This record gives sequence, structure tokens and C-alpha cells, in this order.
Amino acid sequence: MRPSITDQLDAQLIPNALLKPSPRNYNPSICEINGRVWMAYRSHRMERAGEQGRCGIAICETAPLMKGERTPSHWIELGGATGKEHHEDPRLFIYQGKLHIAFVETSFPPDRGYIAVQKYARLDHTGKGWKVAEVFRPRYGDNYADKQEKNWQFFERENKLHAIYSSAPLIVLEIVGDQVVNVEKRASVEWPWGEVRGGTPPVRWHDRWLTFFHSSTPTIEGAWRRYWMGAFVMDDDFNVVAITSRPLAGGSEADDHGHDPRVGSNWKPYVVFPGGTVKTDDSGWMVALGINDWRCAIAKIPVGLLTGILQEPKAGHPLRYFKTGNGSRPMQMMQMDRTVFWLQWDYKPNAMIAQPGYAEVKDPWIAEELSVAEGVQEVDAAEYVSQFSNKKNAA
Repeated sequence: MRPSITDQLDAQLIPNALLKPSPRNYNPSICEINGRVWMAYRSHRMERAGEQGRCGIAICETAPLMKGERTPSHWIELGGATGKEHHEDPRLFIYQGKLHIAFVETSFPPDRGYIAVQKYARLDHTGKGWKVAEVFRPRYGDNYADKQEKNWQFFERENKLHAIYSSAPLIVLEIVGDQVVNVEKRASVEWPWGEVRGGTPPVRWHDRWLTFFHSSTPTIEGAWRRYWMGAFVMDDDFNVVAITSRPLAGGSEADDHGHDPRVGSNWKPYVVFPGGTVKTDDSGWMVALGINDWRCAIAKIPVGLLTGILQEPKAGHPLRYFKTGNGSRPMQMMQMDRTVFWLQWDYKPNAMIAQPGYAEVKDPWIAEELSVAEGVQEVDAAEYVSQFSNKKNAA
């Protein structure tokens, strides 16, 4: 079992009691404007009769939350053709000096199934909260065909609005209002923990662009997928120049799943979902995270943590080494395609007492699973080589 997000990162879970009254407040985004940091988050609306469970988006300031204090949250009324649409997964960003919000509008018409539309809106601050000034629906992909679009990452570059549309291939759009006026395609973004999907709106880091993303992979139980958080860096020509060599965090069973009697088969319990980031100072970033489809967290990512695992794309992954107390006992593991196998440890047999076992691991997926396995600890290459110079059982 993976440890809590608060053990994987310097992260603070936001108590639901400080937000809108709802069993599920989650998938937040943060953004700074005029010296104030705001957090928008997805919430099940419970205040209207007959609408319990319809998703809406609320917004509040983060400063009181970080002190464990309640702060007023206000709904962002995003409209919709019928007024019964769900509004989900906000991502706040600045464009032309104004706060904007990207969001997914979903509906469930009985004759067409589930529809998801990617939209964005300009927000105006009224003194009593944020009011929607304009809403846009860019025409690209399936976003005009009433199918399923989500996870676009909007950002401003050279006074123009752009959005990362996909990662495989990497597609970056230039957008004016509802229209896509330019499309740039680059090599696919790849890493071993599943398809790279939308995350935080890119932010400037030195002369490049940084975004924190999510992906997902199957679990050994087969019923759910585990979400992962990573990061990549683009240059000004939208080429990916660096990507994390291992996850920054993974969704955890230890963070619970709350209580919601409406939970269905689409509910995702092992989730870490980055939605927005704010540069704190030279020491790193704050990143807003959705946790297990029911709560919010804000993590602090120091520069050293990120730079320590960023590498060039397709640079390969370093060997990692692990130790267990009883090397004669193999460990059940799973490949990405859910193929189960038994990891055999290198060890020096002793008829009298159990001997520690070691493994040199080439596969980054298997290494990450071993890093949180019970009774296993990661060691350096020197310790492994001192025991087994032939390295005969690399996984």
C-alpha cells in the first residue's frame, strides 16, 4: 500500500468542513492574482432540492485554509443550455491580466450517453466574489461534436492564449475566443506510468514552461487504476526538454475515500490529480491536488526535489536497488499489462538463518512498486555490488 500523500510529499490535506457542505470537495486548482491566491474546486451541490449530486465549482482564498481556518466559498455560476449541467475539474489561469477558469461541462442526455465539453471563462471580481463575464467553447477535436473532451491546459504565451490539448502526440493550440487559429504538433510525451494527461496550466520557469501532470495504471487487484503525478518542461517552441524519471506521488489507499452513498462504478479511489500551481519563491511551488475523488490538498514541491529527478526524454531510467529481510521468499509482482510474476531475490543461502535478499531493477515500473512494498527498502548500488557483483537477477 502506498503511504498517504502527506508522507509522499510535503502536503496539507484541506478538511472538507472548511469548504462547501458536501461529502466530496475535490480536484482543486490554485492561481495568484494581485497578491492573493485563490482556489477553485469541484463540489457536489447539496443546497438545491432535487439537485443533490450535481457537480459545481466553488472558489475561495487559500490563505485561511492553510491555517486550518474556514473561509467563504462562493459558487462560480457557469450556466449551460439547460441549467442542469455538471461543471467539473477547474483550472485557473491568468490571461491578459484577468483571472480565467477552464472547466469541463458534462451532461447525460438519455439518447446520447455521457457528454463532456471543454470550456473556459473570463472572471470578474465584484467585491463579493467572482462573476462569469464570458464563456468560450473552442472548436477543436470533438469539442463541437457533443462527445467527450477534457483536460486541456490553458496558458498565456507572448500575449496569446494557448492550450495543451494532448500529450501523444503533444498538441498545443493557439486560441482566440471560440476559434483555434493555430495547431502545433510535437513528439509524444512518454513515461512508464501510463498516458500523460492534462494537469496544471503551464507556468514560467526560467525561460521554459513547467507543468505537473497525471497518468494512471492498473492495480494488481484489477478493479481500480492508480493515478500518478509527474512533471515535464517545454521550451518556447513546445518541445519537451525534460520529464520526471519517476513519479512525484501516487494515489494512496491510506488517504481513505470518504463516505458518499452515491458512489458508482466511475468513482476513482486511488487518485492524485494536480490542477494548478503557484510559484512560491526560489524554493519551489505550491501545487493543488485532488485526492481520491473526495478531498483537496496543497503540496509544496521544492526545486531540489524536482531537479533531482528531471531528465531528458528517452534518456532511459537509472538502475535501482532493493533489499528484503528474507531473500529465499519471492515476492509477487505485476507488470503493466497485469501479468503477475514472482520476483526472485539474490541471496546467499544459509541453512541456519534467513539471509537478506537483494535485487537490481531495470524496469522503472517494477522499481516504483518495490519502493513502497512492505518489508522492502531501497539501497544504493554500492551495497548491492558488495553483496553480488554478478547482478544475475535483474528484474
